[in-house]
Amino acid sequence: DHYRRLYDISPAAVAVDLHPGLKSRELGQGLAASLGVPLIEVQHHHAHAAACLVEHGRPASSPPVLALVLDGLGYGTDGTFWGCECLAVDYAGFRRLAHLRPVPMPGGAAAIRQPWRMALAHLAVAHDLEKLFARHRRLPFFRAHDDSRTRTLLQAVRGGINAPLTTSLGRLFDAVAALVGLRETVTYEGQAAAELEAALWRNRHGLAPPMCYRFDVDDAGIDPVPLWPQILADLEHGCGTGEIAYRFHAGLAEALLELAERQAIRHAGLVERTVVLSGGVLQNAYLLRALRAKFARRGWRVLCHERLPPNDGGLSVGQSAIASASIAG
Repeated sequence: DHYRRLYDISPAAVAVDLHPGLKSRELGQGLAASLGVPLIEVQHHHAHAAACLVEHGRPASSPPVLALVLDGLGYGTDGTFWGCECLAVDYAGFRRLAHLRPVPMPGGAAAIRQPWRMALAHLAVAHDLEKLFARHRRLPFFRAHDDSRTRTLLQAVRGGINAPLTTSLGRLFDAVAALVGLRETVTYEGQAAAELEAALWRNRHGLAPPMCYRFDVDDAGIDPVPLWPQILADLEHGCGTGEIAYRFHAGLAEALLELAERQAIRHAGLVERTVVLSGGVLQNAYLLRALRAKFARRGWRVLCHERLPPNDGGLSVGQSAIASASIAG
């Protein structure tokens, strides 16, 4: 209200996130109703990618480009929580081309505050959890969670009880951080992921070129199932946290490059070899640098954030551009 008065703004529409539970959405609905203007719902990761397009001055008439939006959580059009998305995107719309394999979030929002839940969920989806507990009982993570709480959580995961599906890359970082013993609970979102990156930088000097962890990549997206036996084997052999973090980051960057290359071949209508990189996970300096370098070496034009933040701090710019395109038809 203050800015509308100060700048004499008469909005033609109000843009809100697609998530039905956000306070900002509720406020936007009220504002649109009071002004008598359309309410435009914008999918979270579409807005991230559009903000990057705005930053690089991409005209509204331009054809769609490939976007990798690497994020914590955003409400998807299918009612699940997205967060590692390969999109064909322009201001007018998007297509979801591929994504990280979905896993349950045990306890919903509790899984954000307690990354150990995501570690157990990923392990349970990928392998027989009871056998993993028997095989790796010496590892601190398994000793700490060999209890009734884990068994209850496993039942919830298997039964789909309060365990919404997510493709979040941020939650994958959380799972790795918990498994290697960095962070079982957090006080702010992204804390475990930030500490996993910090472990990489602390141990960067003296490390040999990384043996990348392998992910499965196909036309549907990235599957982290092969990741877990590799991490567990390294933990059993006494590998340091920094080395494991390094191998995880390096392998993830390779998987994302391979995914983009696959989608560029499959979808000829996209702008040739241009990729948008956006989303909160790209606050990770190592991952951003690795992706920029890998894409550049393969002849891609990389559009990433230089003035706007890649996380939700830049979201409203993308929402505004998408709403403008919607009004313009």
